[in-house]
Amino acid sequence: MSDKWQRPMVWSTDDRCLSEQVRMAKYLPPMDIVPSEFKGEYGQAVKWCEVINDFFFSGAENIRLTCRDGITQGDVLRHLNVILPSWEPSHEHKMAACAWLLSLWVTRVEYACRPHIELGVKKMPAKHVVVNANE
Repeated sequence: MSDKWQRPMVWSTDDRCLSEQVRMAKYLPPMDIVPSEFKGEYGQAVKWCEVINDFFFSGAENIRLTCRDGITQGDVLRHLNVILPSWEPSHEHKMAACAWLLSLWVTRVEYACRPHIELGVKKMPAKHVVVNANE
């Protein structure tokens, strides 16, 4: 695996001027290097995929990341925020790649989110989620 993905990219204000396709080439690992367990959401990847799904579908509040040495929570969240709202590439690619990156960069994730619900359904209470890399 390339060292390029061992830490989040530092967001540059110049990156705003890049086309979405160029930004994705810079910030999103190609699908062929994402481990298969993240593509199929099995094994240890399941918990990371669930976190990214919560972030994408429900949003997250009170996020607390325990990052690996030399990585900050702000850098992780900025990097993921470049990828998640993009229209390219496929949703499956974004979810698998973001889950994999998160697993590389953090050892613990804690956050609150509302369960994903259909419109018109009564609001559900927020759920509190804690994910540890070693569990």
